Amino acid sequence: MPFFHNYERSNGGYVTGVGGRPVRLPDTEQKRAPSHAGFGYVIGVAARFGKCHRNDATRGLEIFMPHVFDRSLADGSMVRFLLDHSALELFATSADPATLQVKADDECLGFALKLAGVQDPIGLMKGLASRPEMSTAYRVIEDEKRTVDGDDVRLLRDVALVEISAVRRAACPMTFRTYIDDAHFDLAAEMRSGRLRSEWAATKLRRALCALQAA
Repeated sequence: MPFFHNYERSNGGYVTGVGGRPVRLPDTEQKRAPSHAGFGYVIGVAARFGKCHRNDATRGLEIFMPHVFDRSLADGSMVRFLLDHSALELFATSADPATLQVKADDECLGFALKLAGVQDPIGLMKGLASRPEMSTAYRVIEDEKRTVDGDDVRLLRDVALVEISAVRRAACPMTFRTYIDDAHFDLAAEMRSGRLRSEWAATKLRRALCALQAA
């Protein structure tokens, strides 16, 4: 299979709709950095499996298939945590698993970033304030082309994960990040318990309330 270096780039704010009318969610979602920044975790979902989305680099439709990141994560390949896919905004890597955890289950690619391990946690929280969604960069190792309802769709079956980035608007739907005030966080255990699903539900509610306020 050919290799591609794909970046899901983003621009603009999160867009939703209320009462059939599109509105723009303020970029200040979760804008308050905690007064004790440097502790707790930023957690969330960087990719969803089985969700069709348009890759902003290739302009093609694609779907992350379940287990697409398994080989990459098992190999221990280093994953970076950035803002807007910018190498100048590097805050952590999975080379220090105590700081950045990245795991996958049958539904999503989850992550947990320990703020105590970040050199500039306050700067990170300020950067995250206007970036409510998450994106990925990866190299495609194995894919499959299919036609669905007349559209060409690329099914991504095996990719090498390079980075996850907080962005204003992601290509893949239903991604998010949030702050939790936990002293310890075992990502694998919390994903098994459904913690990320409950955090996503809470995030959707906050976004809906912000959209109503902006209407």
